[in-house]
Amino acid sequence: MTLERAVQALSDRVRGALEAEIRELLGLVFLRGRGRDFDVGIARTMELLELDDPELLLQRIVAREPVVQEALATALTVGETYFFRHPEHFQLVRERVIPEALRRRYGGMVRLWSAGCATGEEPYSMALVALELLGPSASQRVEVLATDLSPTALTRARAGRYGPWSFRGVAESVKQRWFVPEDGLQRVSPEVQQMVRFDRFNLADATRPGSPWPGDMDAVFCRNVLIYLDSKVREAFFVRMAGALVSGGRLVLSPSDPVPGRGCGLMPRHEDGHNVYQPGQADEAGRSGHTPPAPAVSPEVVLGRVRSAQVGSAQVGPGKTPPLPRRSAVSPGAEPRTYPHATTTQPPSGGKASAVGAVERPAGGERRAKGAAEARRLADEGETTAALEMLEGAIAEAPLEVALYLLRATVLLDDGQADAAAQDARRAMMLDPERPAAHLVAAAAAVQLGEDKEAARGIRNARTLLLGLPADAAVSDLGDAQVTDALAYCQRLEQVLAQRSSGRAGGGTKAPS
Repeated sequence: MTLERAVQALSDRVRGALEAEIRELLGLVFLRGRGRDFDVGIARTMELLELDDPELLLQRIVAREPVVQEALATALTVGETYFFRHPEHFQLVRERVIPEALRRRYGGMVRLWSAGCATGEEPYSMALVALELLGPSASQRVEVLATDLSPTALTRARAGRYGPWSFRGVAESVKQRWFVPEDGLQRVSPEVQQMVRFDRFNLADATRPGSPWPGDMDAVFCRNVLIYLDSKVREAFFVRMAGALVSGGRLVLSPSDPVPGRGCGLMPRHEDGHNVYQPGQADEAGRSGHTPPAPAVSPEVVLGRVRSAQVGSAQVGPGKTPPLPRRSAVSPGAEPRTYPHATTTQPPSGGKASAVGAVERPAGGERRAKGAAEARRLADEGETTAALEMLEGAIAEAPLEVALYLLRATVLLDDGQADAAAQDARRAMMLDPERPAAHLVAAAAAVQLGEDKEAARGIRNARTLLLGLPADAAVSDLGDAQVTDALAYCQRLEQVLAQRSSGRAGGGTKAPS
């Protein structure tokens, strides 16, 4: 299939599903104006994998095949760079970073990190600065870590062979000292190469608790990378970087990059005409590498079935959540009457049985419908691992089925895996933004994760969609729940958020005098 035909084969639905999976897997987003870049990148990925159907590519992405991840990273990431790009940043390394780090470390190794190193010009530039400053001893005093997502870019970086385009503005004397002519190109000298260690690394791992992350860094360059990352990945990245830098270390961004927000543990500092970011003394959350945990919210609060009459009569005290009634089991064969668009949600449904609700029959046929019903039965009986394994297989076979993602999200939520549940809810929203349950499940997961802004947004979106339906409509993804139940659950989540906000403010508000 030609590149142009592959682009034309991308339907809006498949494109949306691919965008959601790539955002989750690699942290990459393609905003307005870059849609063509995304389509071409997908077409190139299909070429690399010798595929002719975008849905086959989607299935292999969902299956998390390493070869597919590598192909995506190669096709979708931009590797355009050159030596000493933004020379003022390298002047900062020469005049401040290395001298200060040598004093701070009392003879220890200065540690520099090029995060998103592409084809290697940036980390080699760091090494060249150290060699020019310290001479032959630089290899014993400075080490450079260089990481990138793309295996192809890293292969080129390790080879260290460059053409004229990489040497824009580089003095001829520098080329003569540190590069060796080879087959019409310039190869980095061994003295430079030995100072740089290349590793494959995914910055999207910042959002994954417990994932390894480099540390003890005197300076980190991450330039022209963050503009391509999802906002959640960026926020987590800044928090991780606050913990990765030593006291006095610096994060260096490009002028076009998004900047750290408040509360991430990084403080701006104006040096030599541009901003760098250093760990802030006042923000201990960033130094420890995580934000303070939000008050715990039990799965029962998040998933419990709440009828509107019960919510209306509940008295919520400061910092307390009234106990919820036990959720009643729903017959697996129940087929509630639904209205158009009344399709999706689960939190308010009922019991473990209806916590995974009545799933909409997948368009792929009776076999997948039976598989979903069996997964629901396993979850009802407490066989969570078996249910999740069955759903993983079903989703790999039918990666466009919104109901399967929502079913898995509710199983995950009931098991306390809110982060994974939130990921599935986002996939469902990408595939079908009009399903109220997708927004409601996302809100419930955000409540568990302590992400109050995300929770409030999900509640608003779910309520807007629910209010467009008849009050007695049954919402298929919510088992036996009606629209009134789902609206009551929105109110319940808002009460939890209000309690949390009140508790953070000091346990209550002062009465007016």
